[in-house]
Amino acid sequence: MDANETLRREVGATWFGVGLPADALDRLAALGHLRDVEPGTVLLTEGTPTPELVLLLHGRARVAEREPGREELTLMTVEAGDIVGWSVLLAPMPATATVTAIEASRVAAFPGAALRAQLAVDPVLSAAIHRQALDAVARRLLATRQQLMDMYRPGGPRHGGAA
Repeated sequence: MDANETLRREVGATWFGVGLPADALDRLAALGHLRDVEPGTVLLTEGTPTPELVLLLHGRARVAEREPGREELTLMTVEAGDIVGWSVLLAPMPATATVTAIEASRVAAFPGAALRAQLAVDPVLSAAIHRQALDAVARRLLATRQQLMDMYRPGGPRHGGAA
């Protein structure tokens, strides 16, 4: 099995990939590469350019940000099927968080410039990728909402309850 077929199969096995039409999945796989990462590997660094869209295939990663004068704060943990670096779909932008593998993981990485160029000329791929990215953003917003509700519910940490 060649690298593109392996990438296609692994991406297609995630919730992100299941939502892509077969022909779009083929074209996406042609743009990416697989990478195995060890725990502690930084996938994105807050404040630096986001070079690629990263899809977590196996494993978990920590999404954290640093507030001036405070320790780094974990915002969430992402798992198989989640993407990080989605701002690269729009333009090269700095990462808004640092993403670090917290266990041995496998990722599919799609270079931003090549991905944006293909999306600009391939409306089927563009629609599919943007729909899945919007799904990923919605999942993150829902998780953030749940965290806020937990934080501010009576008996929660902000109301004198156990953390």
